[in-house]
Amino acid sequence: MLGFLRTINDHCVDIDDLPSTLLGYYRFALGRTFRRKLFERFVDQWIYDICRIFLVTKLCKSDRVTLSRTLPMIAEAGISIDRLLKTAIYNCRNDKQARKIRIFLSQSTEDCKKKDSQQMIELFRQIVHTIYKQEAATRKKGRRDPSVLAIRLRALQAFDPEHANLPSPEEPQKQNRKSSRTRSDTQAALAA
Repeated sequence: MLGFLRTINDHCVDIDDLPSTLLGYYRFALGRTFRRKLFERFVDQWIYDICRIFLVTKLCKSDRVTLSRTLPMIAEAGISIDRLLKTAIYNCRNDKQARKIRIFLSQSTEDCKKKDSQQMIELFRQIVHTIYKQEAATRKKGRRDPSVLAIRLRALQAFDPEHANLPSPEEPQKQNRKSSRTRSDTQAALAA
């Protein structure tokens, strides 16, 4: 996810905050759902949630609504992902592309379990491909390098989260302890 989101160079993603944001959301999702699901099902759902939230940021078309700002709202502020998705679905246009987005966003956790995760990834690819082509077509000449679309489409084609290396359930806890020790050491050094 991180490699894909970095490569696409999209204003909907705050690249600087993204690694810690994704890890924080991963920890949140693990704590909330992992004990009730097999790890593989949890991973599929986590990837699907990130994809859905990314599409919400694309629908909002606002510099204030980014992936790095939305994920902590869900994890820390307790905003329900279902509520966020319902709002996004309500605000969708009514063209063919919007219908695809509605279908993707409205899939429940149960639907995600029933569908092959590769089907979900393929639908995500189709939607984002169309969004990027539309964005490239509506940009004024000279405002955007035409190679950006080519880079985005290559990244989208290579996007294969099912074969990525994901942290085990214990890794976020280790990372959190390491971060806490680093903060403590920094505070102790500043106090001295």
